[in-house]
Amino acid sequence: MLALLMTVEDFDTADTIASLYRKYKGLLYKIAYEKTGIKEDAEDAVNDAFAALIAISGFDYSDEKKTRNWLAVTTRNIAINIAKMNSYRNHKELSDGIEVQDTVMFIDDTIDLQNSIAMLPEDLSKMLVLFYY
Repeated sequence: MLALLMTVEDFDTADTIASLYRKYKGLLYKIAYEKTGIKEDAEDAVNDAFAALIAISGFDYSDEKKTRNWLAVTTRNIAINIAKMNSYRNHKELSDGIEVQDTVMFIDDTIDLQNSIAMLPEDLSKMLVLFYY
């Protein structure tokens, strides 16, 4: 959060954002954690919401309810996006269906493969040797 505050040029705005962070970080963290289920992702969602707030020039901080609600909705939406990305990554990894043991060739298998290739005609065996090795 400190790095984000250093990007704010106006000291009053930086003070206001720091105050908002101290006041609402617990609420926003709960919202984000409810959506992600991962501590680090929830923290990232809260920080991203404050980064989005800082990026809006001319944001009216005087209406505390509006600011709190904006932060809550933005944090929730960011957390949902993070959870979707995690779900997609996990689904992609699981859908490959390849296990480590399927990709490892054991020494016995290698010897069997070499013997089988040696029994083929020379032109086919050279082609297979070049393809696999």
